Amino acid sequence: MKLKCTLINVTTLIILFVGIILVSIAKPNRRGFWCSDESIKYPRQPDTVGGGQLAVIVLVIPLIVIISGELIAHKLNLNTRKSWRRQLNVNGSNHIEQAAKVSTDHSVSSWSVNINSIIISWLFSLFLTALLTGFIKTQVGRLRPVFYSQCKSSVSCDDQQNHGVYLTDYVCNIKPSEEIFIRTSFPSGHSSYSMSSMVFLIVYIGQRFLINRTNSLRYLIASVQMSFLIIALYVGLSRVSDNIHHWSDVLVGLILGAGVTLICTLFLGFSGDQWSIGECDNKSIPKDENQEQLETF
Repeated sequence: MKLKCTLINVTTLIILFVGIILVSIAKPNRRGFWCSDESIKYPRQPDTVGGGQLAVIVLVIPLIVIISGELIAHKLNLNTRKSWRRQLNVNGSNHIEQAAKVSTDHSVSSWSVNINSIIISWLFSLFLTALLTGFIKTQVGRLRPVFYSQCKSSVSCDDQQNHGVYLTDYVCNIKPSEEIFIRTSFPSGHSSYSMSSMVFLIVYIGQRFLINRTNSLRYLIASVQMSFLIIALYVGLSRVSDNIHHWSDVLVGLILGAGVTLICTLFLGFSGDQWSIGECDNKSIPKDENQEQLETF
């Protein structure tokens, strides 16, 4: 059952990934332009957050945080269970002591299940965000702020007869991949991807370490969560300052990334102490009456 569920989950991720590739190479909606439109005549600037930096933010940081978080939670969980067993030994209850041993053994298997479920949940929300972002990009086909300078259009705006005319009969003298790039401004992919991963980490830390008034580390945890939000905002704002996106592209990208991820984590059963995405994960490890109390920190 566990292998079957893993295969189903991985297949779902593969299908989403294939969809992402297909929309990324699809030809976007071809729009014309006005020579009087100053919003598409900005010069190209070097990327503040390039592809490599984005990969670190969107992929590497979440992996490190999730694995580290589960290791810390697992360690705290084991210490709690050991303390509980010692107390039971003092009380001399053989029956409850045996239950405590089963609960401790369960935590080892639970750790691997949590890692698997959390990573799949994270990738699902990220891939879904990327797929929706790419689909909207190709359907809208909004011109980037650097469109005119990068297009090298066969029609010149220096010609007075082109003023006041919506130009559609023109050719961009650049590579097809570059033309796809300058025609897919809305929404910002950098913004939606980074916000998706960062919001997932915010929800994950909040669920895993249970922020409330009794948690002595609540301010530290909240600060870490805020740092994730700042990272996503920084990525989005950099796309505006680099003249790669209009401000509205970034705003919608941030909303899209946050919205999709929140729906996945809060309404599709991705949150909770086991981060289960289906009956498969719930059945793979039997629960005991003390599990919820001991595995949430």
